[in-house]
Parts: sequence; C-alpha cells; structure tokens
Amino acid sequence: MSWQERIQDTSAFGGIPLGIAVALFALAAGKLLLFYQIAGALALNYIIVALIRTFWFEQRPDKTAAGKSWLSKIDASSFPSLHAGRIFSYIIILGSFFASVWVYILMGALAILISYLRIRLKRHYLQDVAIGAVMGLLIGWFAVNFAMSIVRALYLPI
Repeated sequence: MSWQERIQDTSAFGGIPLGIAVALFALAAGKLLLFYQIAGALALNYIIVALIRTFWFEQRPDKTAAGKSWLSKIDASSFPSLHAGRIFSYIIILGSFFASVWVYILMGALAILISYLRIRLKRHYLQDVAIGAVMGLLIGWFAVNFAMSIVRALYLPI
C-alpha cells in the first residue's frame, strides 16, 4: 500500500460512512439520544455546507471541475470542509457521551490529522478546514445541548 493510499484511507475517517456507522451502532445499542445527536449533526453539517457552497463557490486546490448540476457544483466546491465539520462535530458529541477527556484527546488528534490530510490531498485550503472545524464544533455543541429538547418537541422515543 502506497503512502498516498494510506493518506486517503485515513482521510476517510472524516467521511460519511463513519458517521452513519456510529449512528447505526448507537441505534442498535439502544442509545437513541446519541443516535439523534450524530444523525442531527450529520444533517446540519450537510445543510449548512450545501447552503454556503450554493452561494459561494471556491475551487478546490486540485482544480476539480464543477459540472452543470447543482450537486456537482456543491461537490466541486472547497469551502468549507465537510470532512472537518463532521469529524469536529464527533469530538463534542462522543466526548460528551463518554464523558472522558481521553475521548476528547483521541478524537481531537484524529480530527487534526484528517484536516491536515485534506490539505495534503489538495482537496482543501487551510481556511476551508479551519472554518469547517469551527462549524463542526458549534454543530456538535448544538447537538449535545439541544437534542433532548428537539426530541421531546417532536415526541420521538428516547
């Protein structure tokens, strides 16, 4: 396995499959609040990034061409980093769930590594991952602090 393949594999920890896997594991384990927090954070990350990228297109460092469709434009835009947003959301949510400083440290190190790799892979600029990280931290905080209120307002099972 080449270093480039290892870098791409590590970068995938900020991708959607990890979020879906964690959410489904929480659901299967009966941890419904954690499921709502992860799923809600994923949805908020996508909605916010899609809105920003709809109105502010920034070409990726690797010059990925945007197609003619709206979805293609969203995918080809660099700002903000959705990978950084997702993984930084997980720091707050999982750190709070496990109530462990070690989870915060481990997830923080992983998030910084993924953010660095997104720059190294020429998928983002530094400002993309920085804003994505801040966005993710805020979304994670929102998910932890308001999920229970939203769940109750929607009469969802807990």
